Amino acid sequence: MRNYIRRSFKRELLFCFILVAILPLLICSFLMIHFFKVKIEMDHQTEIKMQLSSIEVALTGFFDKLDVISQDLNNNEMVIETLYEKNEENRNKTYQALYASTSELRKVAQFELYSVGGICKYSTSTRAINTKLPTYWGILKAAADLPDALVMRGENKYASNSKDILLRSARTINDNQGNCIGYIVVGMRSADFDSLLSDTYSPQDSIVILDGQWDTIYSTESATEKSIGPALREQLMKGGALTDLSKECKFYISPIGSTGLYVALQRDEVFTTDISRTMYTVCAIMTLFSLMLCIGVSIRLSNSLAEPIHTITEAMHEVEKGYLDTRIETERIDEFGGLAIKFNTMSGKLRDNVERQVKQQQELNDSNIAMMQAQLNPHFIYNTLDTIKWVAKANNIPEVSTLVASLAKILRTSISSKHFITLKEELTLTQCYVDIQRIRFGERFTYVAEIQNDLEKCIVPKIVIQPLVENAIIHGLADRDDGNIYINVCKEKEKLLISVSDDGCGMSEEIMDCLNSRDRNRLAEHIGFYNVDTIIRLRYGDEFGVTVDAIENGGTKVTVVLPVIRGEATDHA
Repeated sequence: MRNYIRRSFKRELLFCFILVAILPLLICSFLMIHFFKVKIEMDHQTEIKMQLSSIEVALTGFFDKLDVISQDLNNNEMVIETLYEKNEENRNKTYQALYASTSELRKVAQFELYSVGGICKYSTSTRAINTKLPTYWGILKAAADLPDALVMRGENKYASNSKDILLRSARTINDNQGNCIGYIVVGMRSADFDSLLSDTYSPQDSIVILDGQWDTIYSTESATEKSIGPALREQLMKGGALTDLSKECKFYISPIGSTGLYVALQRDEVFTTDISRTMYTVCAIMTLFSLMLCIGVSIRLSNSLAEPIHTITEAMHEVEKGYLDTRIETERIDEFGGLAIKFNTMSGKLRDNVERQVKQQQELNDSNIAMMQAQLNPHFIYNTLDTIKWVAKANNIPEVSTLVASLAKILRTSISSKHFITLKEELTLTQCYVDIQRIRFGERFTYVAEIQNDLEKCIVPKIVIQPLVENAIIHGLADRDDGNIYINVCKEKEKLLISVSDDGCGMSEEIMDCLNSRDRNRLAEHIGFYNVDTIIRLRYGDEFGVTVDAIENGGTKVTVVLPVIRGEATDHA
């Protein structure tokens, strides 16, 4: 896969765009959805706890007040006297006591006083008078079994004469000897629960009040429609978690104080399956749109980059074929424009360099032809010089013999194909030249050469000392009859120093500056000095070459600086 991507610039660019744009988008989108869901869930949990606490406070407070009121009625002498003696004269006073004690809760509950036989004698609702409740089961039986407590029961299943009552609370009324003489019964209808809990939960939620057997006592209309109570009871019987009852909503259960009742609150899931699917669909659409945008931008950008590269590549192919006049025409001012300008400059310099090399090669060919022509028959020249030497000896002319022998040795070395010789051979050629000049000038100068024995085998370019000695004889000692030429060869810091000194007339500072300048135009009249210096610098670099200095007592000193190279002389140093 990696090699497949790297084989195409467009694929590499697209992969980079996807990596830096789409991948962070996907990660951020999923993280945002996840954290958003967690945050909403936490907020809902907090809100649900507050609502459950509010419902519990309302119901617990209500039942606590019921307990206090029932105790007050149980201790009311008027109520006891009326129920025990069946004195009708105190009936109005009993009603007054009943209404006075229940004034705070009458709007959310119905209060009744029952005889020991289970007949309603007094009630805050006229419809309940003379109704009868069984004493051997139901709420009155439960109250009789717990004479000192306020008991509660869901009564909608048992009270056939008042089906609208959902919850009854009852306490026994006892005489001074502790005998049961009647009952205090409090009944609550659906409207009473609605009024009591109206401000404790959100309208979009559903609540159910359950008894200890998880039977429904009260439920809101929405809870009734969804049958929350039976569903919770069935789930509890199966042993499953109550929160797993539905995937579209959550259930929260809380006990109501010590009453033995429970409140169940149902809230629809904020992130239902449809909502989650919608959010992920939006995320997928955004990702697809980003992908298409990345593909479009990468194609456009890759084309913008690939076009000048293709142009430069084609131009390079043309140059490879030898068309050095190839140029790139572009109006771009960015890096590719600069690259095109550099390419045009490079191709122009390459063309000039090739033309210069062709010209130099032509000149080299001409030089080789001339050298070959000069070497067509060297044996003829040597044989002629040898004939002259023997004729001079036969006629007792030693000077001519010496001239011819020295000239032949110099000529043989100069036209040899070897470019390098040993320092000893170079000094021998110089001695041959001095022998020739002695015949011309006689005893007008002396020549001395000193060299360390360990330097004789150093390799040097041929004929670099002879032109300097020639200048010393012809120019330095021109007006002297007793001149001296001294050659000294030594080594200093891995450099070979060859000095040619004379005690002649010397030279002006202008000429010395000219020689040391290495300017070809200024050295037009000093071709021998220029050639030696140029050969050395071309071979070894600008730190080597020839310099000229004036001697304090008169004369000139020319120094040749060469690298110390030991070994056998070959065609290449």
